[in-house]
Amino acid sequence: MSAEFVHLHNHSEYSLLDGACKLDELVRRTKELGMNAIALTDHGGLFGAIEFYLAARRAAIKPIIGCEAYICPDRRERTTPGGRWGEHANHLLLLAKNETGYRNLVKLSSIGYTEGFYYRPRVDAEALSAYSEGLIATSGCLAAEIPALLLNDDEEAAWKKACWYRDVFGEDFYIELQWHDLAEDRKVFARLQSLAKRLGVKVVGTNDTHYLMKEHAEAHDVLLCVGTNANVADTNRLRFETEHFYLKSPQEMAALFEDCAEALKTTLEIAEKCDLSFDFSQRHLPNFPLPEGETDEMSYLAKLARQGLTNRYSQITPELTDRLNYELAMIEQMKFGGYFLIVSDFIRYARSIGVAVGPGRGSSAGSLVCYVLGITNLDPIRFSLYFERFLNPERISLPDIDIDFQDEGRDKVIAYVREKYGTESVTQIITFGRLKAKGVVRDVGRVLGLSYGEVDRLAKKIPDGLNVRLSIPKGEEDRWRNALDDNPELDALLAEREEYRKIIAIGKILEGTSRHASTHAAGVVITPGPLTDYVPLYRQSDGSITTQFDMNMVDKIGLLKMDFLGLRTLSVIANTLKALKAKGIEIDLDAILEEHDGKTYDLLARGDTVAVFQLESRGMREWLMKLKPSCLDDIVAMVALYRPGPMEMIPGYVRRKNGQEKIEYLHPKLEQLLKSTYGIAVYQEQVLAIARDLAGFSLGRADILRRAMGKKDSKEAEKVKPEFIEGCVKHGNMTPERASRLFDLVRPFAQYGFNKAHAACYGVLAYQTAYLKANFTAEFMAAEMSSYHGETRRIPKLINECRRLGIAVLPPDVNESDRLFTVREGAIRCGLEAVKNVGTGPIAAIIEARTAAGPFKSFFDFAARVDTRQVNRKAMESLIAAGALDGLGGHRAQYMTGLDQFFAYAVQTGRERDLGQSSLFGGGAASVREPQLSDVPRYSPDQQLSLEKDLLGFYVSGHPLDDIREQVAHLASVSLDDTSELTDGQVVRLVGVVTDVRRSQTRRGKTMASVSIEDLDGCAELLIFGDIVEAQGLLLRKEAKLVFNARVSYREDEEPKFIVQGIYTLDEAKAEFASSLWLTVAEPGLSESTLDALEDLFAKHSGSVPVFFKIVEQGHNRIMQSRRYRLKTSPEVVRQVKEMLGDTCVKVG
Repeated sequence: MSAEFVHLHNHSEYSLLDGACKLDELVRRTKELGMNAIALTDHGGLFGAIEFYLAARRAAIKPIIGCEAYICPDRRERTTPGGRWGEHANHLLLLAKNETGYRNLVKLSSIGYTEGFYYRPRVDAEALSAYSEGLIATSGCLAAEIPALLLNDDEEAAWKKACWYRDVFGEDFYIELQWHDLAEDRKVFARLQSLAKRLGVKVVGTNDTHYLMKEHAEAHDVLLCVGTNANVADTNRLRFETEHFYLKSPQEMAALFEDCAEALKTTLEIAEKCDLSFDFSQRHLPNFPLPEGETDEMSYLAKLARQGLTNRYSQITPELTDRLNYELAMIEQMKFGGYFLIVSDFIRYARSIGVAVGPGRGSSAGSLVCYVLGITNLDPIRFSLYFERFLNPERISLPDIDIDFQDEGRDKVIAYVREKYGTESVTQIITFGRLKAKGVVRDVGRVLGLSYGEVDRLAKKIPDGLNVRLSIPKGEEDRWRNALDDNPELDALLAEREEYRKIIAIGKILEGTSRHASTHAAGVVITPGPLTDYVPLYRQSDGSITTQFDMNMVDKIGLLKMDFLGLRTLSVIANTLKALKAKGIEIDLDAILEEHDGKTYDLLARGDTVAVFQLESRGMREWLMKLKPSCLDDIVAMVALYRPGPMEMIPGYVRRKNGQEKIEYLHPKLEQLLKSTYGIAVYQEQVLAIARDLAGFSLGRADILRRAMGKKDSKEAEKVKPEFIEGCVKHGNMTPERASRLFDLVRPFAQYGFNKAHAACYGVLAYQTAYLKANFTAEFMAAEMSSYHGETRRIPKLINECRRLGIAVLPPDVNESDRLFTVREGAIRCGLEAVKNVGTGPIAAIIEARTAAGPFKSFFDFAARVDTRQVNRKAMESLIAAGALDGLGGHRAQYMTGLDQFFAYAVQTGRERDLGQSSLFGGGAASVREPQLSDVPRYSPDQQLSLEKDLLGFYVSGHPLDDIREQVAHLASVSLDDTSELTDGQVVRLVGVVTDVRRSQTRRGKTMASVSIEDLDGCAELLIFGDIVEAQGLLLRKEAKLVFNARVSYREDEEPKFIVQGIYTLDEAKAEFASSLWLTVAEPGLSESTLDALEDLFAKHSGSVPVFFKIVEQGHNRIMQSRRYRLKTSPEVVRQVKEMLGDTCVKVG
């Protein structure tokens, strides 16, 4: 090692919300400081180990993989919480010397999370003893066992503990010395030196690095506050006492350890001891259990594939045979036969238990082998898809088959995989949420004590987009857009306030840091043996176990990973088909793809695609109405094009489709390749075909070319351009100039082109859902609503859509409802599961009683027949309020007041049954007379709707805005059905009924309100601050119908919120936002004084709103527009006009 020191105690961003060092930057800084090795020792885990190893190797730095473990007396003990200084879990630094040490580190970290987790991932002496081989241990920081005992002046206990570590680790145990200028350092430093001398072990000097540069101390302090939900101004919070926890230079460390230089030399000794390397060329695939009589995975795969070919195709052409043999040969060459057997097996299982499987996802749909095995359900020949886009023989990597299952059955398939390969060999994969540009601004601003509004003002100036950063890492300029570039509004804010400049400065340091760990939505890993032989494990907050490595690192170490995705749409399709089958209607959704269903294409041309997969956004509906799709290819193309970037090509695509723009081809062969997309290269596969047919590339080489052309960095594209031109000249009979022009023409498509295999799979699902909606509307919409059980935000839009289509949506009914939404005589009936406080027990009791003896005849017949131990008072109150008993002869108010009678009658009839005195054939207790319901007033329509909203989460028998639909349409600038297309900072006008109001205090003691509103199509959350709450807060009450001026506020990965800038009643809004003012004047006309007063008022409030007079003379109406006056209307102006003319004579348009 050239430098005289190596850092052995370092925390990265994977010491979540404690470490502020990003791995690339940690390695880069190590290099800058002249050190040739560095260790990574995050708290309890190895999350960043592989990423760190790769970064270090790229920089020619020796990586040392370690962990700062937590040690406790008994990892199985769960009774004593640990304090900050580790009353129950102390720190221990561990470093892997070699592969054995690394494997033992993986075991220990996994044990900490799977067996010892209690506040922290803990191990104990038993585990350490079992897995100490190949590991170096040090006595650790001040929070470790030995220093903690010395701080408590218990030198004898410290001696015994040190002896134990020496006995376990031998010469690989060191006494660790640190100096961060803390009082505790001064107390234990010399004692640790004495202990080491007495013990006969070496001392090693470290710095407990938590951030990169000394000037990052404040940013790290802010990060701690984010992690502990504290404010920097809080006095009683976790903080580091000094600013010495950064990556110091060897010279700085030498100055600190001037009197103990041997401690620094020991770091070189330890670094020399550590010699760990990984072989990433190895693949660790599980063995597929072959059936009896089969001995080879590949031959069995070929057998299944050839059987599948005859099942899929009525005529086996030479083209099909050649394609299948080619793919099988490539799979064998790459040794991936077992992989395909594993995937096809669990997909076959899913289908066998009735779990719907998607047609495919991603490039795997380009494989004929996948198609004939049933892994995909999309014919790659029919859609001109290429195997090389999936598995490229010229760029070998593990296949990546992602599978969509219906969301209701996905867990069953994962359970099958666990059972087949062993629970110890199958788990889900971790993912890390990171601090992104807007998110970090909001977090930092909150921690620094700024109000929500102040922070939001800054955050909304940060551009939207996943590729936006506050600062761009060196070498990644082509990947990111700088939020501060060409942003004059942001510049003005930063010039205005020092606090804003500070937020951005700290944000730049923390941006990109891992914020939290969670379970990847789909990723599953399968290992050939116990998981902990290959990957460390982590316990999520919900108790589930995942890998510590993310998807990319799991793939890097050669493990089999795949995505088991739960797709709600597949449940919708499956449940629609199930409902139709119950009525004797059988639909083959594969067969309809070959038909031209007029009703379906009419629906698409109308943009009538609410609830249609991939096609229901407002923007997509508008383009469909212009495009008027006439074939499946059009739908597939729209799925591919409706994304940022390629969306710019949609207008040209539509014009060409409709014959409004001439289609020209640079080369005759391009017509054959691009004809289906009207001369536009929509798909990546078309780029591959161009390179193959015009430049003579193999498809494997063409895919490599596509990747290079698709890089934003033009240097990568320029490297492959000569090869492309040469190929076009040789194989396409083109001049170099024309070939160059073709390259420049194709390159943007390589950047923006979509994977056709994926677009085709999702285009098929889009068509199938459109077909079901067009032909079996009620059943489809019922299944769609059922798919959102437990999530009511979406239901209002679907109910409104049903009503628009003439389909009634009815409240739940104990005589008609099943668990979920169902169709009864053309209407959709809400399911009982939608009712709050009515769980599986009450639902089962109601359906069982109904099935046994038919429909309930009355309120008290219901009491006599259901099990009231299940259908208790709370359940009954909810059923009544939701309208589920409306069909039993009374009304909701009567039922609610009659509940005591209900349960008394249930007890009486139950007693009669028990005594054997009930009617043998009447289905109830006939000898007990039914009580009479009280004669009480009905609930008002508004009361009834309010109860429905409370108990169902949505309105069903009507909507509070039904009687003012036209006013809503006139006053609202947007509806709440599709807020995803709004932009951050956009000002909108919302009209809705208030469904909830929550008042609270800001950190500065001011009142704020969080308000939920609902319009006819959806719901939204509004935030109302300060002066507006105080001035207009009295308007904020449940069931109030109000108009809001608001600014859209997006937080990353969340639904948008709306910051309210003004609140209006409907009358005030009509006056404030009027488009015209209508005044009715009847005979004998207006008095002179009234005319003078009107003229005076109009002159004072001149504006742009036209004034119309309706003159009523002798029973006839004459309309006149004032040429002289246009008004600036307001509630006050309208009020004054009404005072002059009378309420009925003034109408706001």
